[in-house]
Amino acid sequence: MPHAQIAVAQDRSAEVSIDGAVTPHPDLGSAMAHLAGHARSAQVSLQVTIADGGIAREIRISENGQIAALPAGESGEDAVPPDGEAAARVPDGSAGAEPVEGAVAAASDPEAGASADAGAPTDLAVPASDDEGPAYPLYAQAPAGLDADSQRPASGSADDEIARSTEVQAGEGAERQDRETASEAEFPVGTRYSGPAETIPGSGATDPQERGAKRRRGTDAARSRRRPAVHAPRGMRLTVPGLVLAVLLVLAMAFFFLPDLIGTPAAKESEVPTSSTVPSRVPVTQEKSTTPVPGYAEEPEWEAEVPQTASVTASSRGILVVDGGDLSVLDPTTGEVRYSNEYSGTVSFAADTVIEGRAALVWRYENRVEALFDGEDSTVAYDLSPTARMSSAGDSVLIREGNDLSTLAADGSFVDIPTPPPGSTPMAVDGGRLVSAPFDGPLELTDIASGEMERLDLESPGDGLEIKQWKSAGHGLAITVWGEPEANPTSGQRLQLAVHSLQDGSLSSVNEVSSGELGEADWTRGQDYKLAVIGPYLYDLRSGLLVMDGTESGVQLGEPRGDLVPGSQAGAGVILADTVSGGPTAYTTGADLLAVVDDARYAIVRSGADRVVAYPQD
Repeated sequence: MPHAQIAVAQDRSAEVSIDGAVTPHPDLGSAMAHLAGHARSAQVSLQVTIADGGIAREIRISENGQIAALPAGESGEDAVPPDGEAAARVPDGSAGAEPVEGAVAAASDPEAGASADAGAPTDLAVPASDDEGPAYPLYAQAPAGLDADSQRPASGSADDEIARSTEVQAGEGAERQDRETASEAEFPVGTRYSGPAETIPGSGATDPQERGAKRRRGTDAARSRRRPAVHAPRGMRLTVPGLVLAVLLVLAMAFFFLPDLIGTPAAKESEVPTSSTVPSRVPVTQEKSTTPVPGYAEEPEWEAEVPQTASVTASSRGILVVDGGDLSVLDPTTGEVRYSNEYSGTVSFAADTVIEGRAALVWRYENRVEALFDGEDSTVAYDLSPTARMSSAGDSVLIREGNDLSTLAADGSFVDIPTPPPGSTPMAVDGGRLVSAPFDGPLELTDIASGEMERLDLESPGDGLEIKQWKSAGHGLAITVWGEPEANPTSGQRLQLAVHSLQDGSLSSVNEVSSGELGEADWTRGQDYKLAVIGPYLYDLRSGLLVMDGTESGVQLGEPRGDLVPGSQAGAGVILADTVSGGPTAYTTGADLLAVVDDARYAIVRSGADRVVAYPQD
């Protein structure tokens, strides 16, 4: 069972380590929701260790996201590892995507856990995410792009402001009501004494002329009251509000009829290919496979025995077999043993990578890394610090220890990598350059040898949109989630899943999704780096285009193997073929496909518990 870890800090924030991905969360509840979403998305049960200070608790999250306490006797380690990370086990057939530390731990320690960075592939490891942790800048509110949740303003929340405003208005209303009540008590309504009294001249005035003038004024006032008032017809008045409404009506009519009179300008063609902006809605054909692997022969080219308890992962570089303290690497084209050795400790990382231009299979156990180069029968060893973390998000390994960055050299030493500017997050080593970025961009590509930095602006997938989440970067592509300023990845609003080229920052594809469709799914690169999946969507890594949407066909996509994609449909195991050509077919088969190697000449399958076989291309 895959293992995850939640580390609760003193400020009650939480950090999740799952399949090598390390993601920050504002509290324990958010971290638990993330793991529940991951369990539902990957259809796996998780054993979770919650480390809160010196206390460790164990829970289990089922495949449908239900959370339950772990029964006594099933918990793993009693103490939290000093570096806050747990080793993950490597399930059979998880080779090729970018792994995380702990990926093949199940071979020697069946209770070891796993941690991985969200959005990265799992080379030779669980089909989840990149590595044991390049921290991608996840949510926009965090200064360094690592915090997934908004931060409260220092002056108080919006609710506090509303409460204070309500209190002031209530106070003013009470004072006004008291004044009106007092006035009503002093001057009763409906009497001749209602309202303030006027000063009446004294009765002692005896001037005849003055008395006569007063009588005339009184007579004139009475006559004017009796004379009916002449009013202008109401329909003839033109008030300011009426004038404004009339102008608005005229403008509305003008905007409505004007396009028909002068024509509409032609829309500017989008620079994004049409096929890249809309998910593939081609129906998936379902057939029963006549051979164990569709497109490959019925009889195997070679067979090799493996221990029944061994963990087996496969890639183009080799087939890694781990059983207790024994490790061996088989040649994927012949099945012969290329390398074998005994070791102590847990194998926590394995990946296909490139070291100074040479292809190699790399694995880590405890504080030691070994690299087996193509054509060699011995390894090159590297010594690491216990706190060092490794990532294979790019085509070369990125090692991070605190703020120090490095990668492997072919002679067993390390190549130092320039540290990116403050506020930027290092994500991958790709093509001899460090890929980093602040949360809002731009991309920063730093040449490892010269230290020169190039900044690339990411092309926006739409007007007024901004980056809401980083999913991954490496192997020539950057994957981000965009949305309106008020949107967030969990709001249920429509979002844009964008794939950009690391060459010039241009858009390769855009897919409109919702947070419900995408959820907490990771960007998982497949074995041999030809295809990648995220949730129900399948992408071509060579072009960055979306090639299939599995939501309508009900296909659950697994980690790709070359151009084939294992998965399930209607509860039956299937292998998808012809996905890039536009006519995908789901072949029903029970084969446990581990890898497609040697330019698709062989399909490596685990047959039963004690054999690994290779079927040649038909």
